[in-house]
Amino acid sequence: MYEVEKGKVKVQDIEMAYAISGKGCPLVLIMGFAGLGDYWGWNFVSLLAEHFRVILFDNRGLGNTTRGEEPFSIPRFADDTAGLMDALSIKSAHVMGWSMGSFIAQELALNFPERVNRLILYAGSCGGLQAALPSPQVLKDMFDISRSTMELTERALELMIPEKWLNENQSFRKGFLARPLSVYRENPHEVKEQARAILTWEGSYGRLKAIHQKTLLLTGTEDVMVPSENSDILAERIPDSRIERIAGGGHGMIYQYPGRISRLVTDFLIENYRKGNPVCQDRSSPV
Repeated sequence: MYEVEKGKVKVQDIEMAYAISGKGCPLVLIMGFAGLGDYWGWNFVSLLAEHFRVILFDNRGLGNTTRGEEPFSIPRFADDTAGLMDALSIKSAHVMGWSMGSFIAQELALNFPERVNRLILYAGSCGGLQAALPSPQVLKDMFDISRSTMELTERALELMIPEKWLNENQSFRKGFLARPLSVYRENPHEVKEQARAILTWEGSYGRLKAIHQKTLLLTGTEDVMVPSENSDILAERIPDSRIERIAGGGHGMIYQYPGRISRLVTDFLIENYRKGNPVCQDRSSPV
């Protein structure tokens, strides 16, 4: 485990909580719906931190980041991410977004192209009318926060991890349920605002050809929340992209296969340096 630096910085109208682990070129991880930075899992983060300076954070209004006065939207979350990079003196970084975080990462790449070196869209989607939606029941379960904290935690586990894998890894099930997801109870209004931001995002489909960064698309074949077809749509539209499809992987496949996913990410990013491209442009920790 690498040492973790934690702090808060002023970003526009909010105080943004972040954590940094590792050294080297910056890799910004953008969390998805109703998630906190810690939800990336320190097992996964520590593997990435062997090669990169990994930055994770709580999105606006959740965890230790204040909500501010601005209405929630996917472009606003991308502005917040760029602002965090400014506050940490990071000129540009590799960016990885998970689920809703992939929406934010796309907006960041489109609106601040000079800030994004390579792009990783994990459980990604273009959103809007062109996206492949989950089943009506899964969609209802994703956004219904009316249950108890324990019920919400159990539902999140069932949505993110295939039942077959859970049956074979009972210790993971017990460990996950032992740490109930408190964000739904602590920030219910903000979780609803995030859901509204997702549902009102017009999507990126018509703009994807403008993403010039080399892009890795990570998808699990058993993802019921963001079906794998969404990565096919992204691959067809983003000029320099490729898909890594993980057999048996669910929406939370970084918990199932942290070693395999971290190797795919690391190999994809280190390939950039092997080809003689600039290592990174991080004013705070030059390599």
